[in-house]
Formats: sequence, structure tokens, C-alpha cells
Amino acid sequence: MTFLFTYIMNKSLRQAYIVIEKMFLLSKINVTVLVVAVFSWIQLTHGRCTRVCFFYASAASPIIFRPRMIDSAISSRCSHLIIGYGYVIDARNPRIQVHDKVTEFMPGFQALRKADANFKILLQIQNWDYNDMRPETYDDVISTASGRRILIQNIVKLLQTMGFDGILIRNSNYGRLVSIKREHILFLQELATEFRSQSSTTGRPKLLLFESLLEPYNTPLIEACSDVNGICREVDMVILETHYLYQSNLTPTHHSRLYNEAPNQKYSVNFVTNYALSKGCAKEKLLIAITADALTFQKSHFLKYQFYNFYGLLPYWVLCSRLKKYSPKVQRYSDQAPFVYYEIWRNDWQRVEESFYNFYEDAVSLKAKVNYIKQKGLGGFVLWEFYSDDNSNDCLDGRYPILSILNRECT
Repeated sequence: MTFLFTYIMNKSLRQAYIVIEKMFLLSKINVTVLVVAVFSWIQLTHGRCTRVCFFYASAASPIIFRPRMIDSAISSRCSHLIIGYGYVIDARNPRIQVHDKVTEFMPGFQALRKADANFKILLQIQNWDYNDMRPETYDDVISTASGRRILIQNIVKLLQTMGFDGILIRNSNYGRLVSIKREHILFLQELATEFRSQSSTTGRPKLLLFESLLEPYNTPLIEACSDVNGICREVDMVILETHYLYQSNLTPTHHSRLYNEAPNQKYSVNFVTNYALSKGCAKEKLLIAITADALTFQKSHFLKYQFYNFYGLLPYWVLCSRLKKYSPKVQRYSDQAPFVYYEIWRNDWQRVEESFYNFYEDAVSLKAKVNYIKQKGLGGFVLWEFYSDDNSNDCLDGRYPILSILNRECT
């Protein structure tokens, strides 16, 4: 079997299939089923870790990222790309509505996959539309066997038509009135069965099925609405959304601590990971999320009081220009998470105009996180909103410096 895997990794899929067919010609083993299993294994184990880039096409500003910026610098650093988003519409004839910007960017990403067969593209499907955060349509559809059947048929048709290699389900519990965790697991089981059936029938690699755990620190809500063990059992990969773990818009703090000072503190990568493992999730299926965005707080004044309020997210290429301009001293938490404090002065008034805290990721913290992935034996990482990285070399550290560090350390 070791020889078989080695041969497959160095030959085309068609050549590999012929070899397997000859090996098992006289046996009773269903060669198609075997090939499906082997190829599914290859898709998720090419290289040492799964390197996923997340891309919200719907939110991409033309100033930051345009279709013409898509090139091999992405596929050489990412094994998978997840593009968002699609959502369920029409409970009577359930199907996926894809955001217009997804179709705008897809030709460029498809060209990358054509040049590199190991590069996989998944569509993010969420249970809400941003114009209506309630998951009612999704809940209504998957609560019945007929609704699930029609939706699954339409999902497969959509993926094949648009050329996707699978889907990521991003299932929010916001606004949910009744728990449908049992129905959601049934939906995953039936969807995974259909993906395997399609692969067996067509001889193509199995469509991939990922799921994302939103707000993974909110364990009471997760326990009430989600069957974490069932999710981990049915899907190929589970994304732990550890890129945005912070407690308050009024307290300056890092948004993605690896560890926290308090052992039972829920707002850390380690807590979330251990929670998923305690639910029986296979460690090799877990991906931790990392962001290139910096979390920013600004000092505000009201009468004699001073306080900090949430200022926003800064893309890395904006942050690096500020770091070079103001040269603030980098400070670190015990888990290597970096942050800086700096003041902007008004020269004409000789006083501080604005003060900021920036919490971000750098080479030291990224290496610590990749070491954590390796030590825990996890599946890999997801770089959330990869285009917030420096894709134009404005920082003079090369293109995609954050992604490049992760890729180098993780392979």
C-alpha cells in the first residue's frame, strides 16, 4: 500500500487508476470504491498540512483585491481556497443562491486549478443571507427528508456546473428558535453519501465537505444547537474559527490568543481545540483559523474620563506601513501574541491627536501557532480573508508575507 500511495503521488490520476485496476483485477474488491477512498485521502494529505485560504468575494473591495490579481502566488501557498458565499433560498424548491461576486472571481481561480490539479476550490454555503440573518429557510428545508433530498441534488448540480471541488457549510445559530442539530447531522450524512455516490458513478475525486464552527468559545450555544461529534464524524474537515476570539469592544485585547493567562479562559485557540477534541473530533480533521487583519482600539475622551473603543480591522498591508512610520515598541503576551501602542501627534499643536493599540500576527506568533498545529497533530490552518495580507509587496517583505510564513512553517 505504501508503494501504491507513492506511485499515485508521482503519477497522473488516470495512470494510477490503471495500476490499481490491474492489481485488483482478480479480486472481489470494488476498484472504484477503493480509488474514491484513496483519492479522497490524497486531496487532504498532499503535503504535511492542509493550507486553506478563505476569501469572502462578496466583501472584497476593488481597491484591495480584483480578479486580475489572481495568480499562482495563491495556489503555490494554498492547498485549498474557500470562496464565499452562497445561501439557501426558496423552501418549496430549495437551492443555493450564489453571490454575484463569486462568479466574477471564479474564472481566475479555475485557471489556477487547471494549472495545478492539487489546488481545490470550495464554495462556502451559509444558512443566512446578509440581508436577513435568520436561518429560517435553511431550517425549514433540512427539517424534512424531501427538502434535504432536493437541496442536495441542487447542491451537487451547482458544484458540478460551476466547477467547485466541494463546499464549506457555515452554520450560524443566531436567531435560531428551535434546535435542529439532529436534522443537521442527517443532512450532512445524506450529503456525504451523495458525494461518495457521485464519485463512484463518475470516477472523479469525491466532492469535499467541510464545516465551520462559528463562535467556538460560546460552548453553551454550541451545546444547545450543534452536535459537534456528529459534525466531526461526517465531514472531511472542521474549521475552528479561532481568528476572532475577543471579549469586548471596549477592552483592548488580542483577538487570537494561542493560550491565555487563565487556564479555563475560553477565548484562546487552545481552549477551543481541546473542546473539539473532548467531543471526539479526530485531531487531523481540525483546522485553526488565523487572520492577517489587525484588531485596532482607539483611545477616546469623555469629560475627564479616558477609555478605549473598538476602531476596526486593519489589513496587514495597512498595519505594516503604520509600524514603519511610527516604529512602536512591539510587546508580547506570554504566548507570543504581539501588540503595539503608538500616538499620532499634531505638530502644529504639539499634542497627541490620536492613540491606538494594534493587535496582530507576526513571524514569531505565526511560528508559535504552526508549532501548536504540529504538536497537537491537527489538520492545518485557514488564513481568513487572505487578501488582507500584503498581496502587492507594499511592505517590501515579498508578496503575501503572512501566508508565506504559514506555508513555509507548515510544510
